[in-house]
Amino acid sequence: ISPVKMVEVTKITQECIDQLPADQRAGLDNFIDEYSIELSKDAQKCHYLQFLINASNFTHAKKTEEITEQELFDNNRHFVAKMAAIGYLMHQYRDKSCEKAVIAMDGKLSEVGSSNGRSGKSLLGKAIQRMVPTVYINAKAKNLTEDPFWAEEVTEKTSVIFLDDVRANLDFEYFFPVITGQLTINGKGIRKYTLTEEDTPKVFITTNHAINGSSDSFTARQAIIAFSDYYNAGHQPKDDFGLNFWTEWDGT
Repeated sequence: ISPVKMVEVTKITQECIDQLPADQRAGLDNFIDEYSIELSKDAQKCHYLQFLINASNFTHAKKTEEITEQELFDNNRHFVAKMAAIGYLMHQYRDKSCEKAVIAMDGKLSEVGSSNGRSGKSLLGKAIQRMVPTVYINAKAKNLTEDPFWAEEVTEKTSVIFLDDVRANLDFEYFFPVITGQLTINGKGIRKYTLTEEDTPKVFITTNHAINGSSDSFTARQAIIAFSDYYNAGHQPKDDFGLNFWTEWDGT
């Protein structure tokens, strides 16, 4: 059985433009390396896919005539970034030249200490939990990195560590060995042990704050995905879809 193609993403290149009819090429030279997206009918019915599209919509508050083509392509980039992040977290392949923590942040964020939220970031982590073995960690604790047992639930079967809602002063450097190396696990009452690089889980972080650190070492280990304020304290996915994800889906 052939898989159903729900989303078709095309990167705009000069070669692609040259293959189009002349009347469809106008202006596309300005958008080389951007992405066009085509959704199937099934995709348009998919709640979670539509949620990702909405969470990537940074122009929702504008009138249609005020939105530029560049802004629409920017929205596409945010959507593609989320899909790429999901794919990265779901597979266990590790490329030593590209090992990163996926960090979900609010697009409105501007500085360390500012706080937004309710934009749907944790819903991405909850989706990952339902697809691959994931250890969830409530990362709001002030002494997270001082707790020697913070990773005690992690095993060689764990695919993702989900650090949810980390604080503004997170010591991100503490997680460098986990992101690009190996994880040593201290368990209460057992001898500590170290996972191999192949068995060390990938890391997904959600935060309402900017992550401290701006050196190359910090940026090289971060894959940031931004969530728009389409969803917020006053407007949640249930308002759009009429149900709660997972628990109220009927499977059709």
